[in-house]
Amino acid sequence: MQTRVFHKSFNPAFKERFLFALDEEETLSRSLAFYLYSSDKYSNTLIGEGEIKLGDMALSTSPSTISIPLSDTGQQKGVGYGDILFSLSYLPTAERLTVVVVKARSLQWADDKASADPFVKVYILQHGKKIMKKKTSVKKDSNSPVFNEAMIFNIPAPALHVR
Repeated sequence: MQTRVFHKSFNPAFKERFLFALDEEETLSRSLAFYLYSSDKYSNTLIGEGEIKLGDMALSTSPSTISIPLSDTGQQKGVGYGDILFSLSYLPTAERLTVVVVKARSLQWADDKASADPFVKVYILQHGKKIMKKKTSVKKDSNSPVFNEAMIFNIPAPALHVR
């Protein structure tokens, strides 16, 4: 799934939600993975990635904001490429995990460009394997894009605590 793309816009408003159904037994060992891409006319280039285990989260019905550092996925592992800010909340009655990709900041492009067209992919992982994904819209010509896009995953409460 993917949000619509806004061309030549620095501050688009998305307000889009994504839903995923997750099997209770499988979700115990899942993680959320974030991938930030630059998009241009010819390709999508992976800029950086970050991951957080659902079992490590203190999920609640009220949203919590979390920042995770992005790291390079290529040869320069550990080199900083900026930060991504997102919010997580869990509604136990609906067994729904909501991930809001808020913004990224101080993005550094591997090929020394001044700016690019970034977007974020969020994956549900099980034992390190990508089993579901959702993607934000593309933000044109920005190294500090604001997304404010919500993604919803259906996950039973007992499944969140298994690693």
